[in-house]
Amino acid sequence: MEFGVLFWASIALIVLIIVTLIAFVIYSGLFATIQPGAGPPFIKNVQIAYKFGRGPYNKEVGQYFSEVTSLVPHLRCLGLYYDDPKEVRKCCVRHWDRLENSRKAKPKVDDIDKPNLSLFVEKLPPCMLANCQLVSLQQVEPSKLRWAVGCVLAEGDGEVPQEELQLLLRNGYRVWDLPSVSHVVKCSFPYTTFFSLFIAIYRVYPLMGEYVKVG
Repeated sequence: MEFGVLFWASIALIVLIIVTLIAFVIYSGLFATIQPGAGPPFIKNVQIAYKFGRGPYNKEVGQYFSEVTSLVPHLRCLGLYYDDPKEVRKCCVRHWDRLENSRKAKPKVDDIDKPNLSLFVEKLPPCMLANCQLVSLQQVEPSKLRWAVGCVLAEGDGEVPQEELQLLLRNGYRVWDLPSVSHVVKCSFPYTTFFSLFIAIYRVYPLMGEYVKVG
């Protein structure tokens, strides 16, 4: 009798855990509606503090988001993803090699392959994606993918918070004024849990890429 009670209690617990995990993933955006479109960007004339890096988006970027969130939790996090996760153009690598070798170098508009600039803006909530356009690219290893992670210091005519700025500079962040663009390919994705970021990466980018190709 006691064995039977324990057995069915264990089965019920396992089912409850599975149902909870499924509900968590769905709540994180697994079946969220994604509608790519074109128009003005979500953000304009922003100044950001960032750290540049290379490596697989799904393995290297998370720790940088965690760092900037712990330093300035009240500021919006932002990530720049310069390449398609499977492709990159060689001339872009040359530009960033030059910038990366100088810590005092401030990226200029001409130094970045603007047509391949993509933004992944994390707002709490929601997360929003904006991607300018995709061009002729070449496949490379995931270790060569380029990205930058940081936060929005000011937008439009807003003032930069000096205390937060000095804190970020002391921790190795650089400051950059994002080039203004008037027309982008964009879509939004709900940010309900940290897992939403991973779902967004695997669901949104393929749809945006397909939208650009068809359009």
